[in-house]
Amino acid sequence: MTRAIEATQPLMNMITYRIRDRARIADLHATLTDAIEANDANAALRVLEDLSVSTLELAAARRSANQTPR
Repeated sequence: MTRAIEATQPLMNMITYRIRDRARIADLHATLTDAIEANDANAALRVLEDLSVSTLELAAARRSANQTPR
């Protein structure tokens, strides 16, 4: 699983580089690692959902910040 997280990190950086909340992302990754180590699939799925929601919110914020008035 660590490799999956490492593989997605460059993509996360491209999507949300300037506005992402690094502490939030690091916390989610740590929580995900803890869930996996505890063999708690339900907790891991909840964290992955939280990570997905966070990523979508950050991407939307970036799109909004990059829009210019017409």
